[in-house]
Amino acid sequence: MSSSSTSQEKPSLGLRLTPLLACLMCLAYLTWAWSADLGRSQTPATPGQLFGQGYRAVQDGRFVQALPVLEQAVAASPLLADYSLYYLAQAQLETGQPARAQHTWLRLLEEHPISPWQAHASLALARLAQAKKNWTAVVRHADRARSAEAAPETVRHAATLVAAQAREHAGQAHRAYDLYQQLRRTAALSSVGHAAKTHVVRLRRASEGFRPTDSAGYIEEMQLLALEADRPALAALSQQFEQHFSLGQLSAKELRATAKIYQAQDRIEDAATALQTLAERAPNSARALYAWARLLWNTDQDEQALALFERLAEQFPRHKLAAEALYAVGRIHQTHKDDARASHIYQLLAERFPATTVARDGRWRQGWMAYQRGDFDQAERGFASLIRLVPNSPEARSALYWQARSLDKQAKHDRAKALYRRLVQDEAEGYYALWAEKRLGHPPRPLALGAQPTVKHPALSARLATYYRRSQALSRLGLIDFARRELDRLHQAAPNSPAFRQFFLAEYHRLEDHNRALRLARALTVGKRRRYDFPLAYWDVLQAHAQAQRLDPYLILALIRQESLFDPQAVSRARAYGLMQLLPSTAARLVQPLPGAELRLTDPDRNIALGTRYLRQLLSRYEDNLILGLAGYNAGPDAVEKWRSRFPDAAADEFVEHISYRETRNYVKKVLRNYRTYRRLYEPANTVISLGPQARLTHRKETTWHN
Repeated sequence: MSSSSTSQEKPSLGLRLTPLLACLMCLAYLTWAWSADLGRSQTPATPGQLFGQGYRAVQDGRFVQALPVLEQAVAASPLLADYSLYYLAQAQLETGQPARAQHTWLRLLEEHPISPWQAHASLALARLAQAKKNWTAVVRHADRARSAEAAPETVRHAATLVAAQAREHAGQAHRAYDLYQQLRRTAALSSVGHAAKTHVVRLRRASEGFRPTDSAGYIEEMQLLALEADRPALAALSQQFEQHFSLGQLSAKELRATAKIYQAQDRIEDAATALQTLAERAPNSARALYAWARLLWNTDQDEQALALFERLAEQFPRHKLAAEALYAVGRIHQTHKDDARASHIYQLLAERFPATTVARDGRWRQGWMAYQRGDFDQAERGFASLIRLVPNSPEARSALYWQARSLDKQAKHDRAKALYRRLVQDEAEGYYALWAEKRLGHPPRPLALGAQPTVKHPALSARLATYYRRSQALSRLGLIDFARRELDRLHQAAPNSPAFRQFFLAEYHRLEDHNRALRLARALTVGKRRRYDFPLAYWDVLQAHAQAQRLDPYLILALIRQESLFDPQAVSRARAYGLMQLLPSTAARLVQPLPGAELRLTDPDRNIALGTRYLRQLLSRYEDNLILGLAGYNAGPDAVEKWRSRFPDAAADEFVEHISYRETRNYVKKVLRNYRTYRRLYEPANTVISLGPQARLTHRKETTWHN
């Protein structure tokens, strides 16, 4: 009866739940079908195919589906078993199985002692121990991650932060503080660096023992704040520092550091005072005197700078900085149109220091001064003399062009054209060929990339062959970053022979590691290395951002080549970061209209987005004049305005030579050379590069500067 009654109720219950059951059954079937499709026992088409499928499931957040696939991949793909183990543990952790994840990561450490995932697995174990407040285990695993062979910098930084937090919880606050400070120095602009700074601030609020007390402590903290681009905090701490210490109390090392800190705050007079104090305290130091004079010169305090440079040249006549001082004296006289004195100094420089770059440049400037005052006959003879003296130097190449321009000015057009043709033929890939072609009215000739070389693979030992097979397998899966990592391991362990260098050149080029390939290609002849010297690096990303900012992508490639040689991790001495070498202060102004607060300047996409935005701002400011835009990118808008006001009527080629910063002058020339080469290689139907409205170099009313 009850059985009969129950059986009678089943249909009505089933009817009520049919839609819900149908949905659940459908979802279960789809999950089973997807897993069955991935975990099917058929042999993968390539070694590691299962890993590739499981890895992408993890990356997409489909952790449940990833588990059976990666479990099978560990056994089915032994070549990449450590990769499968690492991501299997991640999937286990994300599905609420921390104990299994811990077991899997420990298995990876034990079974694969030379795996590139050693550091990552150790960091993951440290974080698991951190969740359990097992501080001893945290320190053990974090220290292992920090010391693992070839540990990525980001992993090492994260492990250092975890280790510092564990030591603080274990009662080792001072050791933790030291690690936090270390991270502020090495990871200043990352989330880890920001976290470390937060911990330092907290510790200092809790205890006076962590606050700077002596001059060295204050200076160290000010240097860190400058590195972090925290100008408000830097200004406040500088004020405290000045209340406690006078310049007279500081050591020579501290005075140099203080001057740089003041320069970072644009406090030029205070920086000059610090360097003056240093020079007066160390009267026998040419370096101290030169630093003081150089700062004054760079801030247009020419009269004071001139006196100091003359003093240096007289007091230290044989010192290598005496050559730089004499050159500066000549330049200052030249700027103030005292050609006679400038010429005398340049001649003296050539006699005392004939083998130096500044002596050659001084000789070139003697011809240039004659050109500027309209004495084109003397200019032509001066440039010709320089070519005879140092025929294969950069100064001789410049002199050849300006000798031709001097002849043109004298209406000796046939002789000028002959020199222009010589430049185009003999210096076909140089900067001055660009101007020679414009004078001749000829577009640049297309340039051949050359045939892709055939490289014979050298014999590999068993260990090296394993690295190579792993790199190839990962490359086939489209995991290029992982493939490069394995190739790096092979490169580090391989012999340094011509055969291996050719092999690695081809492999790095194939994996689009353009910085490595370019450096390896330097041993090749010019024609054979073009495809490596001028690659279409980061092309898809670069094209998108260039188009968004109305820029020629080949111009961006030319600029990146000069800025970083295509190294996304590049950091300059001035602390500029990434492919387009952006200063944190510049990037911080640019990042506000873009989503996300963190700068991420070593991320290629982010760096190119910000760099192209900045270049577009500069070009818009200068009415798309490329020379002014590039000069501004390197030296800043203030410097460009100074040069425009000094030389309002200069022709475009002349204006480049008038750029007073040697670094910026050479930078503009090299980027334009690169730009011309890129268009010759990849746009054979339209090789001409546009420099913008060249005639509009004249100073115009200041415009609003949008950051």
